Amino acid sequence: MLIMWRLRRLNLGMSRVSFLISLLFIFSITFVYAQSYSGFGNNYTGVESYDGALNSRAFTIRVESNKPFNIEKGWRLSVRATPRGGKKEFPMQRVSLRPSAVEGSANDPGPLPTIGQLGIAPINILHKGAEVFLINSSSVPLYHRGVNSSYFNFNLLFNLSVEGGSYLNSLKGAEYTIDFVFTFYTFDYKVLGEVHNQHKIGVWSLSGPPPTENNFSLEISSPAKNGVLEIKSMSDYINGAIVKYDKGITVSSNAPFQLTVKSMQNEFKSDMGNTLPLDVVNVKLVPNNFNVSTVNEVNISTAPQILLIGNSTNSLPQSLDLIYNTKGNDERLFKTKSENYSTTLTYEMTVQ
Repeated sequence: MLIMWRLRRLNLGMSRVSFLISLLFIFSITFVYAQSYSGFGNNYTGVESYDGALNSRAFTIRVESNKPFNIEKGWRLSVRATPRGGKKEFPMQRVSLRPSAVEGSANDPGPLPTIGQLGIAPINILHKGAEVFLINSSSVPLYHRGVNSSYFNFNLLFNLSVEGGSYLNSLKGAEYTIDFVFTFYTFDYKVLGEVHNQHKIGVWSLSGPPPTENNFSLEISSPAKNGVLEIKSMSDYINGAIVKYDKGITVSSNAPFQLTVKSMQNEFKSDMGNTLPLDVVNVKLVPNNFNVSTVNEVNISTAPQILLIGNSTNSLPQSLDLIYNTKGNDERLFKTKSENYSTTLTYEMTVQ
């Protein structure tokens, strides 16, 4: 028996120190089918300290309807942040978006999904003009029967943060405008609706001395950003399958650090809705000629797993090979259907 089994989208997720920013909102509504999409919140963040700034409950993204609708599980939500004009732009990689709460009402049938069921990362780092998926594949649908014009109101709240640091010196004395576009998709990437918002970040006088900053970075190579592990022969089932991305991860740090990995979903899922446990796949990093104190091969899990503990690289870039593999004679793989199964992985680097 020959079965093709691919793991797609073992994606990068990169995390740095926490940053907090605040976002604004100028109302925008898109009507699609029976439900409407809208947003509101704060429109200005003032940065007054080298510690950065936090705007709590900065964004509220809303889906509402008093008519029947069914958005199947696997639906997605992304955000794209684009600085607008000016001689200087606020560096978007210093801005993060964090889930705050789910509010609203749904009693037909209800209840509303939780943040955990939506699979949102606790910190979502933004990148200039790039689409960042806040919800890559929801494990629950948004569903409303609409009996007797009953009302469905789903509000997803986000905090925005601006990272602290001495980089703020070069941004003092100005306001920076950022356009945000939130896009809802079906599981197969059909656009359901968009919410457009505009936000300003003002950097004026900064209190306190500039902090001493840790200098560290984490990069995923282009081939490794969409990793694929294939099971395509009986030998792969019996002995285990493996894929290696040479120099798949590059790090630099002026202090000891650790790298962790976790899945944003609680299982591998196919486009047809079939699933596999996360722990059928293992992850390992192999350092290339630099000193580390701990290297672990770990099962994929929703909890952060420590892959590596390393020493300072003296701020020089150092590469690591990234390896995914399955164990031999795993009955769960013999029994699964031949499809593509995917999840999203988040790699996080923290200094010690």
